[in-house]
Amino acid sequence: MRTIKTKLYEFNELSDASKELARDWYRESNDFPWFDDYLASIQAFCAEFSVKVTDYALGAGLGCFINTNATHANFEGLKLADYNKESMPTGFCGDSDLRYPFYDTFKSTGDAFFAFQDAIDAIQITIRYNIIATAWSRSMRAL
Repeated sequence: MRTIKTKLYEFNELSDASKELARDWYRESNDFPWFDDYLASIQAFCAEFSVKVTDYALGAGLGCFINTNATHANFEGLKLADYNKESMPTGFCGDSDLRYPFYDTFKSTGDAFFAFQDAIDAIQITIRYNIIATAWSRSMRAL
């Protein structure tokens, strides 16, 4: 086994050129701070219908997509009255970002499978917006 030593510097200790490199790295970072929280909300939402997430990407560099194994059979017999849109299984705002569109679409169309797909589409739009907002906020702080 070996030991690797790394020096860490505060931003104000860096040279101007290093500061610029740090700003560039920060602006182009693919980190999305709520990745785990959104994924947990998506998985909890899917699990309510015995649906599994089969593939996904949630992040600035990878884009955003969510694939599931949902079919009409997952929603057979589901009644709107049996669905609680106020439930927050993970406690993260992603829960309501899924549940409200699902409930509203199910109520207006009567089609739970379509409502599920609509909720998955809605959360992808929300995540894309948050990625853009996060990147903008980071770039403004780096100036």
